[in-house]
Amino acid sequence: HFFQSGGAGNGDASDLFKLGPRDRRKQRVEFEEEDEDVDEEEEDELELQKELDAAAAALEGPGADETDAINEEDSFGIILRCASALHESRRHEEARAMIEQCLAQSKSRGLSKTQVRDLHHVKALVCHALGAQGVKGMKAEAAEAARQVALKNSTDADALNLYARLAMDAQQRSRCAKTFQAIVSMHDVREGMERKKRVPALIMSGIVHSQQGAWATALADLMHAVALGPEESTAALSGGIAALQYSMKHIEVPEARHHWVLKAVAMLQHAGRLRAKEPGAGGRHEGDYNLARGLQQLGLNHLAVPLYERCLEMGAGELQTECAQNLSLIYEQSGATVLRDQVLSEYKVSS
Repeated sequence: HFFQSGGAGNGDASDLFKLGPRDRRKQRVEFEEEDEDVDEEEEDELELQKELDAAAAALEGPGADETDAINEEDSFGIILRCASALHESRRHEEARAMIEQCLAQSKSRGLSKTQVRDLHHVKALVCHALGAQGVKGMKAEAAEAARQVALKNSTDADALNLYARLAMDAQQRSRCAKTFQAIVSMHDVREGMERKKRVPALIMSGIVHSQQGAWATALADLMHAVALGPEESTAALSGGIAALQYSMKHIEVPEARHHWVLKAVAMLQHAGRLRAKEPGAGGRHEGDYNLARGLQQLGLNHLAVPLYERCLEMGAGELQTECAQNLSLIYEQSGATVLRDQVLSEYKVSS
């Protein structure tokens, strides 16, 4: 596994990097739910379009209803805090009932878009907790609530990450991929949008599509994220990992494989340099570890060993066990059992 704290689809992915946003959208991979008929898909598309229109309006800033919104000091604030407290005390059913009642009265009570979004956020957490307890249908409900938060706050990394995690947990991979594809497309056509704000959605779209095996879309989005956010370590790391996986599993032409291997190594190195500049002593270790892990996957053990050794010599912190295990595995595979045993003994790691 790589570490950070806090089938190529339709055609060669490299072709997509030469296209503009509008052309790139035409190349995106379409996912179809196996158990849905055409009418249901059309209804989903119409529903998604309405939600995207609302999300685009939210990007414009506070709407007219914000001026008359109930402020946080009155009943809404009390309800939200009570629901959160009930959730934290594991009284999830009571918390859900309170949130559902408030959402049902959102229009009559004049709740703002921000307040509705906050209710959906707490609802996602509450329903996820109920789903973990085995309550039927709660995982799907949690994913949908998180989806509403993501659509209304489509530039926030935490909101997008929450939706992706809950959607995967609810086995809604295809719907999640479609939603992120739509969010990225919405950002593509929005004029004047700050470049850096587009990066989180591109990263999550790339990750979700790579899990779907839609490598053309995944790599296009991740490379776009790196281009828009060259100082974002998460973009570089995600792009490097995806390029590495693509080069190993989905390219049979040697020249194309070498191209993506070089891209992967370059991005992993760049991610490591960026992490080393960030606060916290683990940045340098993370960069060395991730690059070593990538080189090990490529079978370039002679390049991975010095990086693992450097991590261990400098004190790899929480990565020490991982480094020692991976290094001992390399030694074992090469027949150097004495070195393997030395590493396992020195760092107190079981084989």
